[in-house]
Amino acid sequence: MSYGMSNYIVRTMADGTAISSNATEEISASYLISANTVAVDSFLEMFGRVERSVDNAVTFTVKIYTNTSVSLVGANLLATATTTNTAQDSVDFGRWLLVKSSTVTQLSAPNNESTQLRYFIPTTTFTEVNIDWTVDQYFIISLTNNGSGQTVLAKGMLILKY
Repeated sequence: MSYGMSNYIVRTMADGTAISSNATEEISASYLISANTVAVDSFLEMFGRVERSVDNAVTFTVKIYTNTSVSLVGANLLATATTTNTAQDSVDFGRWLLVKSSTVTQLSAPNNESTQLRYFIPTTTFTEVNIDWTVDQYFIISLTNNGSGQTVLAKGMLILKY
């Protein structure tokens, strides 16, 4: 097996849908991972990128989910990041996922704790989510504007499998 960029299962630089609504979480982009692409003992490295195209000096929140459909209803939260100040116009962050069993995928950081760091030292136990990799899964980037007058959108995602 070769390691590095040849191991990608998602690689896109296509812009997602621009989100401009105020305080409503909406899907900007989704990326399909076909059934059985990921198996037990797989190690995934996930990177997402989001940018604000209209700056209104407020923060915004990015969340990444998995689900069997392109919907936030019933989705598994994988990562959360809120911009740290009102001047920050982009978020480039990642997470590690380890598929421990057919019902346990372990995350590198608490899924509801806001951090833009890829290398995160958790202060609690690892978060575990139930993802059935034997069926199609969508990785979903959702965005929430924390004020009016700005537009944010997903700029791409990369997921590597080891």
